[in-house]
Amino acid sequence: MATTPKRKRTQSTGSASKQPRQNTQPASPASISDVEVSLDCACAAIQTRLSGRTLPLPSNAVAGINAAISKLGDITGSAVLKGESNSVLLIGPRNSGKTMAIRSALAQFHNANFITVWLNGLFHTTDQLAVKEIVRQLHMETDVEGARPTTVADCLKFVIETLNSGSKENVPVVFILEEFDLFALHPKQSLLYTLFDIAQTCVNPVLVIGASQRQDCIELLEKRVKSRFSHRILFTRAPNTVEDLMELIRHAVTLSEEDGVVDAGFLATFNSKVKALLKDEFVKEFVKDVINGSADVTDIYKVLTSQLLLLTPDEPYLSVESFKVACSSQLQSPMRDLFNGTSPLEQVLLVAIKQCLYRQINTFNFEIAHEFYKDFIKSNSSKAGSLNFKKDVVFKAFESLQSLEFISLVDSVGNRCPRKHRMFKANISMGDICDLIEQSDEMSEAVKKWQTHGSILSGLRIRCVRYNSVATSNAYASVQRLPIPTLEATCARYLASCAPLLSADELARTTAAVQAFARDGGFGEVLQERLRGLDAKEKNSWLENIWLNKAYLEWREPSLINVNWWCQFADPKTGLQLTSAKDTITDFQINRAAGLISSMLDFKHIIDNRLIPQEFIKDSPLCMNQYNNIFAVTRIPGEKADTISSDYPSKATHIIVQVRNQMYRVDLFSKDGSRVSVEGIAKLLRQAEKDSLSSASQASVGILTAGHRDTNYKGYARLQSISAQNAENLESIRTSLFHVCLDNQGGDKKTAEETHHQIFHNYNGHNRWFDKAIQLIVLPSGRAGVNGEHTPTDAVIPGQLMNFIVKAEPAANPSGAVSADAVAPPKKLNWQVDSEVETLMAEAEKTAGALIADTFSVLLQTDVYGSNYIKDVAKASPDAFVQLALQLAWRRLHNEPTAIYESASIRLFKHGRTETIRSLTTDTWAFASAFDDGSVSMDDKRSLFGKAIKSQSTMARDATFGKGVDRHLLALRTLIQSPEEAKRATLFTDPAYIKSMYFKLSSSNMSPGDAFYGGFGPVVPEGYGVNYAIGKKNLKFSISHKPSCKTTDATKFRETLLRSLVDLQKLFEVEE
Repeated sequence: MATTPKRKRTQSTGSASKQPRQNTQPASPASISDVEVSLDCACAAIQTRLSGRTLPLPSNAVAGINAAISKLGDITGSAVLKGESNSVLLIGPRNSGKTMAIRSALAQFHNANFITVWLNGLFHTTDQLAVKEIVRQLHMETDVEGARPTTVADCLKFVIETLNSGSKENVPVVFILEEFDLFALHPKQSLLYTLFDIAQTCVNPVLVIGASQRQDCIELLEKRVKSRFSHRILFTRAPNTVEDLMELIRHAVTLSEEDGVVDAGFLATFNSKVKALLKDEFVKEFVKDVINGSADVTDIYKVLTSQLLLLTPDEPYLSVESFKVACSSQLQSPMRDLFNGTSPLEQVLLVAIKQCLYRQINTFNFEIAHEFYKDFIKSNSSKAGSLNFKKDVVFKAFESLQSLEFISLVDSVGNRCPRKHRMFKANISMGDICDLIEQSDEMSEAVKKWQTHGSILSGLRIRCVRYNSVATSNAYASVQRLPIPTLEATCARYLASCAPLLSADELARTTAAVQAFARDGGFGEVLQERLRGLDAKEKNSWLENIWLNKAYLEWREPSLINVNWWCQFADPKTGLQLTSAKDTITDFQINRAAGLISSMLDFKHIIDNRLIPQEFIKDSPLCMNQYNNIFAVTRIPGEKADTISSDYPSKATHIIVQVRNQMYRVDLFSKDGSRVSVEGIAKLLRQAEKDSLSSASQASVGILTAGHRDTNYKGYARLQSISAQNAENLESIRTSLFHVCLDNQGGDKKTAEETHHQIFHNYNGHNRWFDKAIQLIVLPSGRAGVNGEHTPTDAVIPGQLMNFIVKAEPAANPSGAVSADAVAPPKKLNWQVDSEVETLMAEAEKTAGALIADTFSVLLQTDVYGSNYIKDVAKASPDAFVQLALQLAWRRLHNEPTAIYESASIRLFKHGRTETIRSLTTDTWAFASAFDDGSVSMDDKRSLFGKAIKSQSTMARDATFGKGVDRHLLALRTLIQSPEEAKRATLFTDPAYIKSMYFKLSSSNMSPGDAFYGGFGPVVPEGYGVNYAIGKKNLKFSISHKPSCKTTDATKFRETLLRSLVDLQKLFEVEE
């Protein structure tokens, strides 16, 4: 696109025209007014800041940038002042201030004698180019005697010899490597080894600064290079809130005496107009639209640059009116006319480029764009046939975008690189592409939908669209109510699920009972009509309240193990710090907890501001409601049924910290709404921990939540009645965003197998509040996890939270972070208890102890294969494949069929939770029974395998699309109004109904499980609880059972399951 013209000086005309001045005749110095001189200085200074050349950024303008500048300055100072060689890696997305931070750090030492060498992975694409550029920037060309060195080895030798002698001896050298990850992709990482060889061999101190957008770039490095950076990684974060961007605008357009404006009156008036501008609602809404659209600060800078062009000596100040005119001029960009003249294929490629920008791929080549194009064609094969072209045709369209200046080259390698691999940048923002596509009348709906999709919550920087924005609100509005299946269809599926469990006589009896129930005019039709009436009255779903009450709130057994799930995180990249010390809370533990807490608050901000991208199954949107039930959600015990307290969006500013069975209210927001920094959170946690050692110990009332629900209710009610202090404490717990449990034991346990019990139940149920939706648990070694109360959400939703906070490590400070001194110190919850409460606590502890003692769980992680093998070799659904492996393991151990439960999400429907996949079918059991039968040929086994996979996949698909069995039958059963009616419900009085629901094998899929390991307890005394995650190259399982049952054994099941997974490969071996 055309570059923005500079503001031109003109004579004042006395006119209030809004057009930029076009007089190009130079004015004599005497004719230039003081206002015009001041205006020219102001515009030059602001334009410098808008172009990113100014240094440094203001305090807290972007989260983490100030800290990065400070730490980078310290490292630079050690190199250029103290002569210490070092290396540091700066990671952050585009527009997060990485280059600015480097320039700021270097500027602090402008009086020092040192040399800088700037390299860029986009330009210096080979080691030869990079080393020659080093020679050039070190001004060593004139030092060459005879033939110029050409090879990398020769250049390296030459650089070392030159630095070790002459005027450059002992002079510090700072190497800056932008697009650092691209250098890591050079063969054998020779250039990086070269730089460190220079650092080791030369007498000159050497500092290597790498800057990259890739969060995982450290993982690209070979071991020796990686070690140079592993403990010196700094992070920056692009502005992602309205406050961030408003601060950037304020900094960019506010004048100071350093800007050369000599007229103090002009400076004061200009700044007062800036304050008024930034308070205007139109400006705020514009900034909000940028956040919700492109999230690209350059979109704002374009408008501000246009606004500068409108200033005249008669109207020399920024105003809302000129801001609106500038916005309008941007909307009337020639891009609209250019876009209207492009072909549909070129428009699809623009969306492919938008997908690159969405994923922080800010420089790309044709091959990268073509991959996104292929994904679109593959996923929309039925709708995108007219857009499916051969690669050469697509490349011509890509080149057309270059000729139209939608994209431009950024490399300088010329003909040495194939055209399809040359690197480009976009001259159009992500927001502009969205606008052009959305406003296009000719663009297909498939393309429009594709351009709104994005992967959820990746990395520290979130680029996503609001799910209540124009693009996604239409999708979310199309989420349908859960339909009521027909009685005939449900009964048919029910009978099919019973068939492998029953003998021929039993099946005949059950069939008769079902037919009597479902016949025309039968009692089943009465219940079905009642369900239709209930559906008409319910706001969201006929199932929502039935499921919440019957599955959870009316359940009176302990939530511990029976309801709550556990999840253990992947360890931090730094590894664990084991300790054998007893009763200890370590700094490493506190620091990791602080970072996780801060990232959890980031996730809450995303939810509260509706920044979660709309999720889809293929083209169908999912219900997003459960995201509202993560924070400030608590189960409250009741006399006959519990309730769920959920405050969305919660205005609470505190969490509850539990340490040594003591509880503390910890505020994380100051009075003006600013968040405490990560370091501040760590300080507050340490204050609470120290107080737990020095202050009077309080009763461990949290043990009540581990007991029977009736015991819990009595204790809760009694605590409330004893004192106002107790009632206030319980209210603090109820409204808290989440709980953080700092355990003082288990720091010497290394394996996930050893530590997951602590996340599951903590061996004794203490130092927990099992009624809280989310409890973050951190051990002294730094291992961490969550214990979650299942009632408000299904695990896949908090699973997104856990993915986010683990992948965000190490956490960055939020924008405008304040110190711990800005909030009140931790407040201990002091309890008043009497003998009745103490008795109830003892009862709950005894119940919890017995339940924990009768729960045993093991883990299995195997690299035998993963989803890649299952899809590519077995040609099967990975989930269906694992279900068959589970059934084979069950058959090998128990040799009789059992009802098998797998959860299916029904979020395709409004406020949908789960449906049961009845994974045991006639076909799956036939396969499990035949697999070890030597009389069955391998070809027949393969045939049975194919039928079993198809059968299980059909059950899963039906359940997901609201065509299950169990939830419909549950609803009908709850609508029975008397014992007399119950006798008429022959489907439910038949013994097969209970048998088909007695799930001895209960399973749940939480794939891919890269960031965590999860599990739950068995749902029946003679059963197993199995959670699994299918990675691309591995499989994870957690398996639980009750030791009091003599027929089940989790350890044996693990061994048998592993053997079954290995043996299944025999089906796919090529026979000689």
